[in-house]
Amino acid sequence: MADKNVPANPSSGSKVPAPPTPDIPRENEKLHEYKDRIQRETQIHRGSRYPPMNIEHMPFERQRLSKPMTAEDRFLRKQWLSEQAMAANEPVFVRQAIPMNIFRRTYRYPWDVIEKGLSKVMIWERFAGPDLFITRVNRYPGQDPSTFIPEAVMGDCNFSKRKALRD
Repeated sequence: MADKNVPANPSSGSKVPAPPTPDIPRENEKLHEYKDRIQRETQIHRGSRYPPMNIEHMPFERQRLSKPMTAEDRFLRKQWLSEQAMAANEPVFVRQAIPMNIFRRTYRYPWDVIEKGLSKVMIWERFAGPDLFITRVNRYPGQDPSTFIPEAVMGDCNFSKRKALRD
């Protein structure tokens, strides 16, 4: 187990307390509070002892707009945005990161071979289905009601005006 006090600087004699270990319940902490805290810290820290650190300069729009940005602020923001660009080899697909049992691997093998062969010839794009846009005609107070388009006709796409298959 690590010491409770960790030296801040080897040359100085002062000591800084180490962060509390989540394995031990705090004083006057009930069991359900302890379990909730462990779960919350595990989700936030992702297994690390220390919380994640945000390196983005002025992450919120409110911070950027509340006061004028200095040249240094603009440089830091521009640098952070340029670092967010993905490299040519990203994202990297690691098959071992997605474990599968023997039955799934056996079932998938023929299709994986076909996909691997076709991926050298074809470019795969993901298609999630058609985009659907629904628009409504604006109605304003005081507008003549006779100019309103009936609701049934709005999404009809002239289907009601067809000549064939009217039965």
